[in-house]
Amino acid sequence: MKIVLCQPAVIRFKWELKVLLTNLKELHFPLNDVVLLFASEEDSYARYFRREFGVQAYTYKDRRTTRSYIPSIRPYLWWQYLSESKEREQETYLYVDSDVLFRELPVVPDDLSSNKWYCADTLGYTSYDYVQARPFGDEIVQAMNDIAQVTTNQLKAINAGMGGAQWFMKQPTADYWEKVYHDCIAFYQYFKSIPDKTNDNHELAGGLQIWTAEMYAQVWNLAYFGIQPVVTDELSFSWAVDNIDSWDKHNIYHNSGVTADMKDLFYKGAYLDKEPFTADLSHVNKDKASYKYVEAIRKVK
Repeated sequence: MKIVLCQPAVIRFKWELKVLLTNLKELHFPLNDVVLLFASEEDSYARYFRREFGVQAYTYKDRRTTRSYIPSIRPYLWWQYLSESKEREQETYLYVDSDVLFRELPVVPDDLSSNKWYCADTLGYTSYDYVQARPFGDEIVQAMNDIAQVTTNQLKAINAGMGGAQWFMKQPTADYWEKVYHDCIAFYQYFKSIPDKTNDNHELAGGLQIWTAEMYAQVWNLAYFGIQPVVTDELSFSWAVDNIDSWDKHNIYHNSGVTADMKDLFYKGAYLDKEPFTADLSHVNKDKASYKYVEAIRKVK
């Protein structure tokens, strides 16, 4: 199994990757099975991580047709990576974001296959049921279906597994990720065109979250490509804002959910252009899961 991470070559992702790779090394995961995909005009980040951590790292120039929806870089990088080699389409992958830690390495399900993938439980904001239940849900689902070229019945058939965040994937194709790339942009542009029917204007109670357009594109296209998604506890995760005992209940920690006003937690937004390794983080509450990330930061050499 290879672990894949996709990101632009900027400081924030560089230090997050240092934290994660240090964590993976501590868990004895072979770092030469980590694949880092960067969007950049030059190769310095990839060279750095190949040299310092022994990972596989590749750089692709950002030739997206539009950059208005930032998360579209992830399926774009997947598409570029898989397009280069049919052998890469035969691999088994764990796909995660750079802002995670592993308490334990998740176990690959025995029945993972090219038409059965596994994910974390994000059904509360990525499933068909969630989207359909939003204000104007039927209208929005139909528009998304038209973009992705799927039917509501196809979505209902996979609804129970329409999670996200972390994925076990076997034999993903460049065609899948190319379509996810194009569809996530189309979803986002559609959502932006109906701000009064989503949460885009922050006025509609219960309005659809538009930042998840890429996550929707992934699961809508599982329906298109005939892949069954299944939620697994192996990929469940705790959040930074959780109490620290949540750390022991999940294999994965997601360093997300902290806002600037949460003064007793580690706020990654303060480190977009600088690294946190020399920062005074003594203010972070030791009773919150966020403190586990502080401990991981301190382990980076």
